[in-house]
Amino acid sequence: MNNKKKVVAYVDGFNLYHGIKNLNKPYLKWLNLRSLAEKFIDQKTEQIEKVYYFSAIATHLDKETVQRHRTYIEALETISIDFVGGNFKKKLWDYKNKQINLKWLKHEEKETDVNLSIYMVRDAIKRSFDKIILITNDTDMVPAVKMARYENNEIQFKLLTPPTLETHDSLLEAINPGHATKLTEGHIKTSLLPEMIKKKNGKIVYIPPSYKRTKT
Repeated sequence: MNNKKKVVAYVDGFNLYHGIKNLNKPYLKWLNLRSLAEKFIDQKTEQIEKVYYFSAIATHLDKETVQRHRTYIEALETISIDFVGGNFKKKLWDYKNKQINLKWLKHEEKETDVNLSIYMVRDAIKRSFDKIILITNDTDMVPAVKMARYENNEIQFKLLTPPTLETHDSLLEAINPGHATKLTEGHIKTSLLPEMIKKKNGKIVYIPPSYKRTKT
């Protein structure tokens, strides 16, 4: 009988992406999210039951960027990671003073943080898991964390802040400062996907060329 505690990981995709992007090493973007989460559990008493990857495909960008993201999602799905997609919406911005009056369209990511919050609170209410690993530094998650704790005061939290991003006090306070870790380049570097992944149907998923590590 398996008596291990059930752990779920919720990954704020764009938040983590920007933290890794700042390291200026593209090969680190080919990240195995399950392997990363497993670094922060007690293998003897805990097991990863589910990993959710919350993101949105930026279809307004160039085809190569879009295809890289789709390929990454396909790779994650081969290791049973659930992709929960949001979207981008156009927003009109304007700036004016006495000299100029500027207007421009900008695409904003929508629904990712809302989806993550809903899933987290839902799972806390259902008592589906014993522990939550939350990968983000977004303070918009604070109300959801507090609500999850209110609905299930037995659930444990572990906060992982993406590398290069600040760990905000409000998020720390909601989680518990003792249960937070700042991800390092080392954590990422030792949690990468293989360059070739064979799917059950025989198809091979290849790492995008721009994500390949440059040999020195």
